[in-house]
Amino acid sequence: MPRPTVALLDRPTIARAALEMLDTDKTFTMPGLAKKLGVAVSSLYHHVNSREELMELLRTTVAGDLNAKIDWKSSWDDVIRQWLIGYRDALGAHPELIRELTTHTISAPAVLEAYNALAGVLSAAGFADARVIHVIALLDMVALGGALDAAAPADVWSIDASADDGALARSVRSAPQGRQRVDTAFTFAIDTVLAGLRHDLDASVRR
Repeated sequence: MPRPTVALLDRPTIARAALEMLDTDKTFTMPGLAKKLGVAVSSLYHHVNSREELMELLRTTVAGDLNAKIDWKSSWDDVIRQWLIGYRDALGAHPELIRELTTHTISAPAVLEAYNALAGVLSAAGFADARVIHVIALLDMVALGGALDAAAPADVWSIDASADDGALARSVRSAPQGRQRVDTAFTFAIDTVLAGLRHDLDASVRR
């Protein structure tokens, strides 16, 4: 049998193409994705049932290996630090994907597995069941915010150093710039969150 002249379509190929469109065009449509891949729209639906399913495939593509990268035997606060850094780095290269994913219910099995492992660590640390989901939501806010900050312009605040000597201008001039500012701020955010969680956990034990 002769080999096909066109590369076979599969889910990873579709996901990579959709991610490329998000990165460059800030959105994608199924017809536009089909055109990029040189196939009929119906061909896409042989592999994904809907745009919503494709978004979950993208979630898996970008963050599905987070579970394997974390040392789950570490202390709970170190697991959180690894989680935040890994999640921020995974999504930081695709800021437009963040906006898309936050409108979709998480259903990707590999990602849910990682969240379940995180919930288990928090529960074992002593956080009450009702508190665990709040902690996870807080961690998502920090990680997603950090990812968006990583995509921000080098000059986040427009400061005319010669004309403005206010508190903001002084702070901007004295702080690191560019990627160093992003990473320093994110580390500060992680340290602050962990300090708050330790305090919350200690307070719950004393009650």
